[in-house]
Amino acid sequence: MATDKPTNDAPNEAAVAVAVHFEPIAQLRAHEYVAEQLRRHIGLGLVSAGEPFPPERDLASMFGVGRATIQHALQLLESDRLVESRRGRAGGTFVIGPPRDEAGIARLLLDLRLTKDEIEEALVYRPVVEIAAVQRAAEIADEQDLSMIEASISGMRGAQTELEFHRYDTDFHLQIAQTSHNRFLAEGVERSRLLLNNAILAQPESEVWHKRIDREHGTILDAIRAHDAKRATRAMKIHLAHSEQAIRAVVAALR
Repeated sequence: MATDKPTNDAPNEAAVAVAVHFEPIAQLRAHEYVAEQLRRHIGLGLVSAGEPFPPERDLASMFGVGRATIQHALQLLESDRLVESRRGRAGGTFVIGPPRDEAGIARLLLDLRLTKDEIEEALVYRPVVEIAAVQRAAEIADEQDLSMIEASISGMRGAQTELEFHRYDTDFHLQIAQTSHNRFLAEGVERSRLLLNNAILAQPESEVWHKRIDREHGTILDAIRAHDAKRATRAMKIHLAHSEQAIRAVVAALR
Protein backbone atom coordinates (compact mmCIF):
# COMPACT_ATOMS: atom_id res chain seq x y z
CA MET A 1 0.00 0.00 0.00
CA ALA A 2 1.48 3.32 -1.03
CA THR A 3 2.06 5.97 1.61
CA ASP A 4 2.93 9.62 1.26
CA LYS A 5 6.58 10.27 2.03
CA PRO A 6 8.33 13.60 2.36
CA THR A 7 10.44 14.45 -0.63
CA ASN A 8 13.57 16.54 -0.87
CA ASP A 9 11.55 19.11 -2.79
CA ALA A 10 9.39 19.94 0.22
CA PRO A 11 10.46 23.17 1.96
CA ASN A 12 11.94 22.81 5.39
CA GLU A 13 9.75 25.25 7.28
CA ALA A 14 11.83 25.12 10.44
CA ALA A 15 15.00 25.95 8.52
CA VAL A 16 13.30 28.87 6.77
CA ALA A 17 12.03 30.19 10.07
CA VAL A 18 15.54 30.14 11.51
CA ALA A 19 17.32 31.52 8.45
CA VAL A 20 15.01 34.47 7.78
CA HIS A 21 15.09 37.24 10.35
CA PHE A 22 13.76 40.77 9.99
CA GLU A 23 14.19 43.67 12.35
CA PRO A 24 11.05 45.65 13.19
CA ILE A 25 10.88 49.07 11.59
CA ALA A 26 11.41 51.91 14.05
CA GLN A 27 9.29 54.74 12.72
CA LEU A 28 10.56 58.12 13.87
CA ARG A 29 7.92 60.41 15.27
CA ALA A 30 7.84 63.97 14.00
CA HIS A 31 9.63 65.52 16.99
CA GLU A 32 12.37 62.86 16.81
CA TYR A 33 12.91 63.64 13.12
CA VAL A 34 13.17 67.36 13.90
CA ALA A 35 15.58 66.70 16.76
CA GLU A 36 17.79 64.58 14.50
CA GLN A 37 17.97 67.33 11.88
CA LEU A 38 18.91 69.89 14.53
CA ARG A 39 21.55 67.52 15.94
CA ARG A 40 23.15 67.24 12.51
CA HIS A 41 23.37 71.02 12.21
CA ILE A 42 25.03 71.20 15.61
CA GLY A 43 27.38 68.32 14.78
CA LEU A 44 28.44 69.98 11.53
CA GLY A 45 29.06 73.27 13.28
CA LEU A 46 26.49 75.08 11.12
CA VAL A 47 25.07 76.54 14.33
CA SER A 48 27.96 77.53 16.56
CA ALA A 49 28.18 77.39 20.33
CA GLY A 50 26.40 80.34 21.90
CA GLU A 51 24.20 80.95 18.86
CA PRO A 52 20.42 80.58 19.03
CA PHE A 53 18.21 78.48 16.85
CA PRO A 54 15.45 80.40 15.05
CA PRO A 55 12.31 81.05 17.16
CA GLU A 56 9.94 78.12 17.62
CA ARG A 57 7.34 79.58 15.25
CA ASP A 58 9.99 79.91 12.50
CA LEU A 59 11.24 76.37 13.06
CA ALA A 60 7.66 75.11 12.93
CA SER A 61 7.21 76.82 9.56
CA MET A 62 10.52 75.45 8.22
CA PHE A 63 9.68 71.87 9.17
CA GLY A 64 5.97 72.13 8.39
CA VAL A 65 4.95 70.98 11.88
CA GLY A 66 3.21 72.46 14.90
CA ARG A 67 4.99 74.35 17.66
CA ALA A 68 4.34 71.51 20.10
CA THR A 69 6.45 69.22 17.89
CA ILE A 70 9.29 71.76 17.91
CA GLN A 71 9.06 72.10 21.69
CA HIS A 72 9.29 68.32 22.13
CA ALA A 73 12.31 68.19 19.80
CA LEU A 74 14.10 70.94 21.71
CA GLN A 75 13.40 69.13 24.98
CA LEU A 76 15.24 66.09 23.58
CA LEU A 77 18.24 68.28 22.73
CA GLU A 78 18.15 69.85 26.19
CA SER A 79 18.19 66.42 27.81
CA ASP A 80 21.30 65.63 25.72
CA ARG A 81 22.92 68.90 26.88
CA LEU A 82 23.18 70.18 23.34
CA VAL A 83 21.05 73.30 23.86
CA GLU A 84 19.75 75.42 26.70
CA SER A 85 16.69 77.65 27.00
CA ARG A 86 17.07 81.25 28.14
CA ARG A 87 14.20 83.48 29.15
CA GLY A 88 13.76 87.20 28.76
CA ARG A 89 13.88 89.68 25.90
CA ALA A 90 17.10 88.16 24.55
CA GLY A 91 15.96 84.61 25.31
CA GLY A 92 15.60 81.60 23.08
CA THR A 93 17.17 78.21 22.57
CA PHE A 94 20.96 78.42 22.41
CA VAL A 95 23.50 75.83 21.33
CA ILE A 96 25.85 74.61 24.03
CA GLY A 97 29.21 73.93 22.47
CA PRO A 98 32.02 71.86 23.89
CA PRO A 99 34.19 74.10 26.08
CA ARG A 100 37.50 75.07 24.51
CA ASP A 101 39.28 74.76 27.84
CA GLU A 102 41.62 71.94 28.87
CA ALA A 103 38.75 69.63 29.86
CA GLY A 104 36.91 70.26 26.58
CA ILE A 105 40.00 69.54 24.51
CA ALA A 106 40.62 66.36 26.53
CA ARG A 107 37.09 65.14 25.72
CA LEU A 108 37.63 65.96 22.04
CA LEU A 109 40.86 63.94 21.94
CA LEU A 110 39.20 61.04 23.77
CA ASP A 111 36.42 61.00 21.17
CA LEU A 112 39.03 60.89 18.41
CA ARG A 113 40.77 57.93 20.03
CA LEU A 114 37.47 56.06 20.30
CA THR A 115 36.51 56.70 16.67
CA LYS A 116 39.83 56.15 14.88
CA ASP A 117 38.43 53.25 12.86
CA GLU A 118 35.47 55.34 11.71
CA ILE A 119 37.79 58.20 10.81
CA GLU A 120 39.89 55.85 8.68
CA GLU A 121 36.80 54.63 6.82
CA ALA A 122 35.55 58.19 6.36
CA LEU A 123 38.90 59.25 4.87
CA VAL A 124 38.46 56.53 2.24
CA TYR A 125 34.80 57.39 1.64
CA ARG A 126 35.09 61.18 1.54
CA PRO A 127 36.94 61.61 -1.77
CA VAL A 128 34.61 59.15 -3.48
CA VAL A 129 31.52 61.26 -2.80
CA GLU A 130 33.09 64.73 -2.83
CA ILE A 131 34.86 64.27 -6.15
CA ALA A 132 31.68 62.87 -7.70
CA ALA A 133 29.72 65.81 -6.27
CA VAL A 134 32.09 68.49 -7.54
CA GLN A 135 32.19 66.90 -10.99
CA ARG A 136 28.42 66.99 -11.21
CA ALA A 137 28.32 70.50 -9.77
CA ALA A 138 30.72 71.74 -12.47
CA GLU A 139 28.48 70.26 -15.13
CA ILE A 140 25.17 71.79 -14.00
CA ALA A 141 25.80 74.73 -11.62
CA ASP A 142 23.64 77.78 -12.24
CA GLU A 143 24.06 81.35 -10.96
CA GLN A 144 22.13 80.70 -7.77
CA ASP A 145 24.31 77.69 -6.98
CA LEU A 146 27.46 79.71 -7.59
CA SER A 147 26.28 82.55 -5.37
CA MET A 148 25.73 80.15 -2.47
CA ILE A 149 29.25 78.72 -2.83
CA GLU A 150 30.69 82.24 -3.10
CA ALA A 151 28.85 83.22 0.11
CA SER A 152 30.60 80.39 1.96
CA ILE A 153 34.02 81.60 0.80
CA SER A 154 33.16 85.17 1.78
CA GLY A 155 32.07 83.96 5.20
CA MET A 156 35.39 82.19 5.72
CA ARG A 157 37.34 85.28 4.74
CA GLY A 158 35.39 87.39 7.22
CA ALA A 159 35.45 84.85 10.07
CA GLN A 160 36.48 86.26 13.43
CA THR A 161 36.98 82.95 15.24
CA GLU A 162 38.22 79.46 14.43
CA LEU A 163 34.75 78.00 14.96
CA GLU A 164 33.25 80.54 12.56
CA PHE A 165 35.92 79.73 9.98
CA HIS A 166 35.20 76.03 10.41
CA ARG A 167 31.46 76.66 10.04
CA TYR A 168 31.86 78.31 6.63
CA ASP A 169 34.45 75.74 5.57
CA THR A 170 31.85 73.04 6.23
CA ASP A 171 29.21 75.07 4.42
CA PHE A 172 31.46 75.35 1.35
CA HIS A 173 31.63 71.58 0.96
CA LEU A 174 27.92 71.11 1.68
CA GLN A 175 26.96 73.79 -0.87
CA ILE A 176 28.96 72.03 -3.58
CA ALA A 177 27.20 68.80 -2.66
CA GLN A 178 23.84 70.56 -2.89
CA THR A 179 24.86 71.98 -6.27
CA SER A 180 25.12 68.42 -7.58
CA HIS A 181 21.32 68.26 -7.13
CA ASN A 182 21.72 64.63 -6.15
CA ARG A 183 20.32 63.71 -2.75
CA PHE A 184 22.60 60.69 -2.37
CA LEU A 185 25.77 62.66 -3.05
CA ALA A 186 24.58 65.43 -0.72
CA GLU A 187 23.84 62.93 2.05
CA GLY A 188 27.19 61.21 1.51
CA VAL A 189 29.18 64.44 1.75
CA GLU A 190 27.29 65.46 4.88
CA ARG A 191 27.81 62.04 6.46
CA SER A 192 31.56 62.01 5.85
CA ARG A 193 31.85 65.56 7.18
CA LEU A 194 30.04 64.58 10.37
CA LEU A 195 32.43 61.69 10.95
CA LEU A 196 35.52 63.85 10.35
CA ASN A 197 34.27 66.97 12.11
CA ASN A 198 36.16 66.50 15.39
CA ALA A 199 39.37 65.56 13.60
CA ILE A 200 39.13 68.72 11.51
CA LEU A 201 38.47 70.83 14.61
CA ALA A 202 41.51 69.32 16.34
CA GLN A 203 43.90 70.46 13.62
CA PRO A 204 46.26 73.30 14.61
CA GLU A 205 45.14 76.46 12.86
CA SER A 206 47.29 79.26 11.48
CA GLU A 207 47.07 82.15 9.07
CA VAL A 208 49.12 80.18 6.54
CA TRP A 209 46.66 77.28 6.84
CA HIS A 210 43.69 79.61 6.31
CA LYS A 211 45.25 81.18 3.24
CA ARG A 212 45.95 77.79 1.68
CA ILE A 213 42.37 76.63 2.22
CA ASP A 214 41.05 79.89 0.79
CA ARG A 215 43.26 79.53 -2.27
CA GLU A 216 42.20 75.93 -2.86
CA HIS A 217 38.52 76.75 -2.39
CA GLY A 218 38.86 79.59 -4.86
CA THR A 219 40.42 77.28 -7.45
CA ILE A 220 37.54 74.81 -7.04
CA LEU A 221 34.95 77.56 -7.40
CA ASP A 222 36.64 78.97 -10.52
CA ALA A 223 36.52 75.54 -12.15
CA ILE A 224 32.84 75.08 -11.27
CA ARG A 225 32.05 78.55 -12.62
CA ALA A 226 33.83 77.66 -15.88
CA HIS A 227 31.88 74.36 -16.03
CA ASP A 228 35.23 72.59 -16.30
CA ALA A 229 34.51 69.26 -14.59
CA LYS A 230 38.00 67.88 -15.18
CA ARG A 231 39.67 70.89 -13.58
CA ALA A 232 37.16 70.90 -10.71
CA THR A 233 37.81 67.25 -9.85
CA ARG A 234 41.56 67.78 -10.03
CA ALA A 235 41.34 70.79 -7.69
CA MET A 236 39.12 68.90 -5.24
CA LYS A 237 41.51 65.91 -5.22
CA ILE A 238 44.39 68.20 -4.26
CA HIS A 239 42.33 69.92 -1.56
CA LEU A 240 41.12 66.65 -0.03
CA ALA A 241 44.61 65.15 -0.13
CA HIS A 242 45.94 68.08 1.92
CA SER A 243 43.04 67.74 4.36
CA GLU A 244 43.59 63.99 4.70
CA GLN A 245 47.29 64.52 5.40
CA ALA A 246 46.46 66.94 8.21
CA ILE A 247 43.79 64.66 9.70
CA ARG A 248 46.12 61.65 9.65
CA ALA A 249 48.76 63.72 11.45
CA VAL A 250 46.24 64.52 14.20
CA VAL A 251 45.21 60.86 14.55
CA ALA A 252 48.82 59.65 14.53
CA ALA A 253 49.63 62.02 17.39
CA LEU A 254 47.02 60.30 19.55
CA ARG A 255 48.83 56.94 19.61
